[in-house]
Amino acid sequence: MTDYEGNLEHRRLRRAGVCTVCLAGLDRGTSVMWDRSAQTPTCLPCFAGPTVDGAGAGTAGGSAAQQADRRRAAEDEAARRHRQLPWWRRVLERPPPAAGRSAAWRKGAAGERRLGDRLDTLAARGIVTVLHDRRLAARSSANSAHIVVAAGGVWVVDAKNYRGRIEVTGRGSRLMVGGRDRTALVPGVRRQVRRVMAELRTAYPAVPVYGALCFVRAERRRGRRAQTVGNVLVTWEKDLDRRLRDPGPLDEPHRAAIQHHLARRFGPAVRVTP
Repeated sequence: MTDYEGNLEHRRLRRAGVCTVCLAGLDRGTSVMWDRSAQTPTCLPCFAGPTVDGAGAGTAGGSAAQQADRRRAAEDEAARRHRQLPWWRRVLERPPPAAGRSAAWRKGAAGERRLGDRLDTLAARGIVTVLHDRRLAARSSANSAHIVVAAGGVWVVDAKNYRGRIEVTGRGSRLMVGGRDRTALVPGVRRQVRRVMAELRTAYPAVPVYGALCFVRAERRRGRRAQTVGNVLVTWEKDLDRRLRDPGPLDEPHRAAIQHHLARRFGPAVRVTP
């Protein structure tokens, strides 16, 4: 049994009952939201509200693609201004790069979309519920690439589209990808995890929250298992897929309720115009 806000708590029915919203019959042992004052149950689908899917679940890689477009427009404008300079200034001044930081953002968006497609496939099969590209603070650009609710808990997953071999060194304190130190990626995921935990603390305190960095194109040593750096799992697509399929205490209605709760707290980073 898990305590929620006000007089509501999550529990399994000790005897058969009827949902107070849809009037559906509920068997003994069904997970429900129980009103302690009225002593009445509400089934989890009714408590969660409409299923969050499609555009409501967010657009994988949306904010990264938007950032790439902005940077590309700025690069094009810088190139246009350089072409309009007098010839002697064009000789003296170095021309702006044809595709600078926008290319990196575009690559990152592609990685998020690739992992997002895989997560959407799991969601369509009822294995997980998922939210993409969620804004974690109202007055901040901080966002989470993917929030996944699986049977074993909630996963905050940051997708990275890097090439090269993944290595965890320094007894789990240093992350190397393609020979470059990428340890600085870890604190960002930990901050995302803390924000999600803070939103779940009142309503779903018993639900664990995990953080993961998922490298969609990087290489790994054969036979090497996924490792953690600073309590953040460093993994790849197939390994993450397997972990999300692991059994756990959260059934499908419960996963939908948690997804809906998080969707109300964390809006999409990019609004989709119909």
